Amino acid sequence: MACPICERRKPKRTCPAKGAKICSVCCGEQRERTLDCPLDCTYLEQAHESEVFELTEENYPFPNVKLDDRFLRVHQPLIEVCARAIAAGFAGVAGVLDADARAALDSLIESYQAAESGIVYESTPDSLPARELVRLSRETIDEYRRVEHEQTGIRRTTDEDVKRALIFLARAAVTRDNGRPRGRAFLHFVVNHFPAGPEAPPESAPPIIVPG
Repeated sequence: MACPICERRKPKRTCPAKGAKICSVCCGEQRERTLDCPLDCTYLEQAHESEVFELTEENYPFPNVKLDDRFLRVHQPLIEVCARAIAAGFAGVAGVLDADARAALDSLIESYQAAESGIVYESTPDSLPARELVRLSRETIDEYRRVEHEQTGIRRTTDEDVKRALIFLARAAVTRDNGRPRGRAFLHFVVNHFPAGPEAPPESAPPIIVPG
């Protein structure tokens, strides 16, 4: 019996995306390219663990924005809320990919950046999954700010704070961009570190260091 993809090599790995065994070469070459690999696939998990890339001058999102340790410490709950909105989107939006998450983050950042100057600007991504991520993220962030104001009596979290929290996630997304058309390494990372739902306490997620 030959691998059902290449029809040449001997199949050795069970592929949940194909529902059959495939060869290791096709597993590596077609993973998240022609195969919609589920996140619990052992081979996909191993690949995602090794696919972490450095931020460079060429791929650094919003390089003029500095994120220091104090910002990350003070606004960790906000960052976690934004990340959990993305995780919830992955669970609830059909077909969402890393490219959609990056497009949604860019769109949100542009909108909150405009809001800093008093401009109402709604940046709309092209893909439907990205638009759904934007909608869900906005609703989640608005609720976070509403509860914060209700509990403290002041509007502590500014549009700039939200923008910077989203930039943090945009940089994390770049470090996990494996370039595959169906890639979901960043979404895998977010789901593992920031599971959606209020049952996950802030201390359950280990700190993430992204160059500021």
